[in-house]
Amino acid sequence: MEQYNELNTVTHRLVEAATDAHELGRAIEENLAALDALLVDQGHLHRDNQEAVLRTRMVPIQTVAPRLQRSVRQTCRLVDKKAELVVRGAGTLMDSNVLNDMIDPLMHLLRNAVDHGIEPPGQRQHLGKPPVGQIELNFGREGNNIVIRCQDDGAGLDLAAIRRTATERGLIAADQSLTDEELARLILLPGFSTRGEATQTSGRGIGMDMVHSRLLDMKGSLRIHTQAGQGCLIELRLPVTLISTHALLVRLRDQMVALSDRGIEQILYSGVGAIQRLGKVTTYRMGDEVYELSALDALLNLPPDHRAQSRTAPSVLLVREETGALRAVLAQDIVDSRDLVVKNLGEYLPRLNGIVGATILGDGSVVPVLDLPELLRAPVARQSTRTAGRAAAPAAPAPHRPFVLAVDDSLSARRSLAQFAQDAGFEVRTARDGLEAIEIIKGKRPDLVLADLEMPRMNGLELTAHLRANQATRDVPVIMITSRSTEKHRREAETTGVNMYLTKPFMEDELLGHIHHLLRPA
Repeated sequence: MEQYNELNTVTHRLVEAATDAHELGRAIEENLAALDALLVDQGHLHRDNQEAVLRTRMVPIQTVAPRLQRSVRQTCRLVDKKAELVVRGAGTLMDSNVLNDMIDPLMHLLRNAVDHGIEPPGQRQHLGKPPVGQIELNFGREGNNIVIRCQDDGAGLDLAAIRRTATERGLIAADQSLTDEELARLILLPGFSTRGEATQTSGRGIGMDMVHSRLLDMKGSLRIHTQAGQGCLIELRLPVTLISTHALLVRLRDQMVALSDRGIEQILYSGVGAIQRLGKVTTYRMGDEVYELSALDALLNLPPDHRAQSRTAPSVLLVREETGALRAVLAQDIVDSRDLVVKNLGEYLPRLNGIVGATILGDGSVVPVLDLPELLRAPVARQSTRTAGRAAAPAAPAPHRPFVLAVDDSLSARRSLAQFAQDAGFEVRTARDGLEAIEIIKGKRPDLVLADLEMPRMNGLELTAHLRANQATRDVPVIMITSRSTEKHRREAETTGVNMYLTKPFMEDELLGHIHHLLRPA
């Protein structure tokens, strides 16, 4: 009754093939799972290596704290006030390049706090405040950002004087209504100052506009909070490092771009809100909130896309501008989010607003990295520049910064003197001996010379004699800083024409006092 023919053979072969395919599929799934785990481990290892490399660039903020303390002490001596600087969070790690670029802005903020904010001791006692003003510099890390808060207990910003100065310069109308925060941000305009004259402490060529510009170059932001009689708080936010960033990969028409997450508060996908047109302004409404809307391709000055109407509703990014306001940006298609290493575009490409640099993706493609707050600021900046050009008076020439020439054959001594004079607000150049100093003096006459006594080729006494014999440099003050403390060397220096003779190690405050005393007649 049982028949066994070729059909049975084929059936058995099909069953065996199906079983083999099932086993092969399971083996492939196991291999894929192992490969996926391997990729995850490789990603962790790559991230650990990247963080280890970045940590080699990190330095604690404590390394610059003494310079900041010295800047406050020097400013207090100049303006005859008393203030104490407290640095908190000094152990916070920060990219060494970012920290070095922030030293000058931080010192200017501290000088401003002493000169403009802290009241004289007598006035503070009359107001019920302690005679010694308090300035607190607080460093902290929030995500990928370093937050720096400079708080003083002084008088706060004089908003009435700021409005008066802005009105006189034609920056605002006399009857224009501005909030306190908008009035405070006027001090960030180029050349804006409520002081009528430049001093060694104020108006020395780097103002709040330069601090703001330096911060914007480092992809940071600045906010000002002031309260009359209670002090002023200036909050700075800047990235921990400029060579790495977390970014969103966005498809823009036929190409991919990376959007740095700086300023991005929220991602809203289609259907959450509604796009509306109010006059000439396009807005995005979400609940009771209304935001001004801009398209990413319009910010990049790309021509209109005729295919935009046929696409599904794009995603919307809520971006925090540097002024603190929220703006909505249309993004065509958000593909992914990644940690990227940003590479500089190089010296052969011009500076492009909104483009931080470029990155290389895993498939080898090169993608530009965009910064949305800077892209949103660019049109406003161009418009304000045109407005200022029409309304404001011609900018005043930059104030003169005294030029100090430091001459010493010791590299460490030259660097120490140069850093000391630079922190005090002077323009500084260095020379290894008298002959090199003479070459520098031929190009630019210094206001003061700091010279060592013993140097090769031409020593300090010979350099001083040369200056006194030359009609153009006869009156240049010379401070000699040397390890020779005998009365014989002092008499030789005095006979040659040295104005002040100091022995190493010197007291910085004493040297600064002598410098200002010698420069005061000029």
